[in-house]
Amino acid sequence: MLDGIVTDDLLGAAHALAAQLAAAGIRPRPVAGRRERMADGSEWLDTVRGKRSAIAQAALRSAARIVDCIEAALLLPAGAALRFERTAHADALADPQFLALRHVYFAERRISTALLERGPGRAGPTALGRGLLAVLTRGSEGLSGQRRLAASVAQGARLLAAGRVARASDIDALAVHGLDWSRLTGGPFFEARQQGLGPLVERMQFWGEEDPVFNTPSLLRAAIETDDDIDAALRRGRSEVVRTG
Repeated sequence: MLDGIVTDDLLGAAHALAAQLAAAGIRPRPVAGRRERMADGSEWLDTVRGKRSAIAQAALRSAARIVDCIEAALLLPAGAALRFERTAHADALADPQFLALRHVYFAERRISTALLERGPGRAGPTALGRGLLAVLTRGSEGLSGQRRLAASVAQGARLLAAGRVARASDIDALAVHGLDWSRLTGGPFFEARQQGLGPLVERMQFWGEEDPVFNTPSLLRAAIETDDDIDAALRRGRSEVVRTG
């Protein structure tokens, strides 16, 4: 993997290495066609079958695609195997699970350390973060599915409108780390946006007749007008307050 480590004058060291290799008669060393470590094909295929069986129930869909790529490297010519891998990579980038995981990754890094502590192990809500989570879950106890999602989004919108958190992704990061919300769904706001806020708000209007937690905050209605972007609706609302005094 490495030809050497350079501490200074990278360009000069690269030139020296090239000259050294040329003088020794060493030509480019492509590895795509090397098969000496893959001589026992049946053992490799047995291993692939074992891995595929082990992850059959895995929630992360891209895990199976990784195994597929290894199998392709065993069975296909190098060029075809690389094309297979590029296609699998493109499919993974378009998968909603990837979008959710990327969203949570950046949410964890944007949220204030006053809300989420980042230790050597798993991150966890601070005392202030746990207080916000208590508000977020108020009214959603015992709920599941779409009702839990709607109640969490409604409470989260109220926290945003009150200035208790800076952005919708803060709620998502807290929910993932404090409420065991699945990372693969990205948190309540991300999940709601992926499904579409419009249909969710329509359900909330119906459910609000029996439970006030589903009363639709004005911020959610405004977000529907900004392509379901809660943060854009929040910024627009604040700028309108500033303009009108």
